[in-house]
Amino acid sequence: MSAKNRLRQAYDQTRLAREVEIRRRKAEIYQLDEQFLELERTHREVIEELIQAALDAGLVDEAIDLELASRHEAYYDTRARLLEKHGLPADYLEPGYRCAECQDTGRIGAEDCACFKQALAQAVYREQSLLEAGRSLATWTSDIFTDQQKDNAETIHQAMLEYVSDLVDHPGQSIIFQGVPGVGKTYLSTALAGTLAEQGLVVIYQTAPDLFDVDYQQRQSHKRFLLEADMLIIDDLGKEALTDYVRSNLFNLINHRVRMNKAFLISTNLTLKELKHRYQDDIFTRLTAVCEYYEFLGPELRSNRNSER
Repeated sequence: MSAKNRLRQAYDQTRLAREVEIRRRKAEIYQLDEQFLELERTHREVIEELIQAALDAGLVDEAIDLELASRHEAYYDTRARLLEKHGLPADYLEPGYRCAECQDTGRIGAEDCACFKQALAQAVYREQSLLEAGRSLATWTSDIFTDQQKDNAETIHQAMLEYVSDLVDHPGQSIIFQGVPGVGKTYLSTALAGTLAEQGLVVIYQTAPDLFDVDYQQRQSHKRFLLEADMLIIDDLGKEALTDYVRSNLFNLINHRVRMNKAFLISTNLTLKELKHRYQDDIFTRLTAVCEYYEFLGPELRSNRNSER
């Protein structure tokens, strides 16, 4: 089951549990005081009669809505006084939604609610082993770099901060990180991934060798995530076995994301000349047409090896 389907199921279970609890509380107060049941029955009947009478009279929707709002307000005021009489809070029978916008359905109309997008972004982020909890552009530090590399690293880090702030207005802007192994490319790209996930963007982080190496039964859902994620980060491009299958799928993936105005980040040890030689004009032209290029200076960092560098 995909992360999105698991999250949708979790939303449904949470909503069902809340509905069960509200029914339990209603049964409890019906036993406590018969006035609750009578108040609810009377209110329901009044509302039904009001709507029918308004329709028969040909009233406009605005007039009906105003009258309904007045009746609902009177009902909730009376119910709150009854609850208070029995030492219960006024919102004792309210669902207590975590998200008032979608009422915990995860949807507003046909679109995913912002709360669902945020939760999905975090769920996808947590499931990816390369991404460390708490790593973000805010926690990134240049302390691990040598004096010769520090200015370069801080300049690229600042560019990523500006990139994040500009991404809403320019969602399709993509990135190439280039440099020899161990100079901080993965460190900064995972920090960027953490920041984007914090902002509710779904980030897929894949190494190039693993990009298309998935079980046949999972291939379609995996492909859909690669195509639809807000940000796709491909680490170590150039280390994959470049078969005809991989080349074709890589071109289709990049081409689709370019056409759909979806960003991606390529991290590679290859120079631009080597990229062009390896991927020829079809893939190379697509990459360079939409990507900002950042070169990380060598040599390989010798400290803090557990962060890539």
